[in-house]
Amino acid sequence: MLALTERNGLNDVTAPVYSEFSRKLYTDHLEEIEYLLAQRLELLYDPEVPWPLIGDFEQRLLAHVHGTVIGRDSADIIAEQWLEEGDSDQMRGALFALANSREPQAINTIYSALENSVSDTLSLFSDALKHPTNPRITALLESLVNHERDDLKAFAIETLGYRREGDPVVLTAGLKDDNPLVIIAVIRSVRRLRHEIALTDVEKLLTHTDQSVAMEAALTLTTFGHHSGRDWLKAFCFSPQSDYGMAPVYLAQCGIATDSRILLQSDVANTITGIEALGILGDSFAVDHLLMKLKENDESIRIASGRALQLMTGADLTEQHVVFDKWEGPDGKIIEEEETTIERTSTDHDQWKSWWMTHSGDFANIEHLRFGASYSPKALTKELESPSTLLHDRQRAYYELLSTQQQYVPYEPDWFVTNQNGAIARLHH
Repeated sequence: MLALTERNGLNDVTAPVYSEFSRKLYTDHLEEIEYLLAQRLELLYDPEVPWPLIGDFEQRLLAHVHGTVIGRDSADIIAEQWLEEGDSDQMRGALFALANSREPQAINTIYSALENSVSDTLSLFSDALKHPTNPRITALLESLVNHERDDLKAFAIETLGYRREGDPVVLTAGLKDDNPLVIIAVIRSVRRLRHEIALTDVEKLLTHTDQSVAMEAALTLTTFGHHSGRDWLKAFCFSPQSDYGMAPVYLAQCGIATDSRILLQSDVANTITGIEALGILGDSFAVDHLLMKLKENDESIRIASGRALQLMTGADLTEQHVVFDKWEGPDGKIIEEEETTIERTSTDHDQWKSWWMTHSGDFANIEHLRFGASYSPKALTKELESPSTLLHDRQRAYYELLSTQQQYVPYEPDWFVTNQNGAIARLHH
């Protein structure tokens, strides 16, 4: 258990004394941290926002964090009150401020909050603890690796892996855990820490009774270039399943264009992730199938098909689409509705068919299409770099680099922008 230090309580006469001005100042900083963190999380998944622009929010966020760091104990006390009494956004903001604090007691406060947490709130702790470089966070997480609560154990292992910290030997002991939640967290840490010595044990998990464990093991094996992972994914996609999940996408990330022929012989080719996989594989043999899917009544299938064709061709065909933002009142009834027109990748069958008939000859000698050119590591790095690439696609492009090139540079698509740019620069070299 983490060793806790003591501090007098808020009502103790020896607790830190600070002016009303200071209280308001640090409260203002915390309110901005709360708002900017919530905005950042929303913008990460907003297709209309170029991801580098999120860096402006992050710089403002860090400036307000610096304000609470200067406030030391006084700012931490207000954050602790938010942690006990606030809503989810206030909790996240308070945790982020405490995670950046230089005061030892701040980490002890986070530890106590984790001990008293429920599983549903652990995502708030993850949002707060993934990014700060405070070394005390590492010690806190390492103290939870063998916790009696499986959810806390899994949280600690996965967060350490995300931070590229922790002893891989200690973490991978969890591969033999009984709880799939813990095993999946360990597999992800093996992938992130590049702990190759553990792959023999990971490979054994391809036969695990929990499908999500086996699929996570297959993904990790493919990122190390192990054929056993790809073989498992091929067999899974070619067999009847009620839910194929991300298996076709993970298979496509291996970069073997002719795997599209396997997918087209299976029901998986009619699913959203199967269609996405056909786009990733870039085999022109799949274009007729994708054009056919643009005639489906299901809009999500049409959107996936249009995006797959765009990934292959780089044609940049677009359309105007009306979306409705709705707000509900306390009784659940819609009290306000706003209509917005957005531009998105075309889902028009005739437009795509006409374009393909005109340009298909340009691609006759290209086995694996990516944005109208031949698939290459350079194309993947450019995709990571492009301001318009969505978080989901940046994750996929990075996995493609790992699976096809064994080119390891630590990267996460939800890192702060300065860290993403640094990783992409290293990938260029």
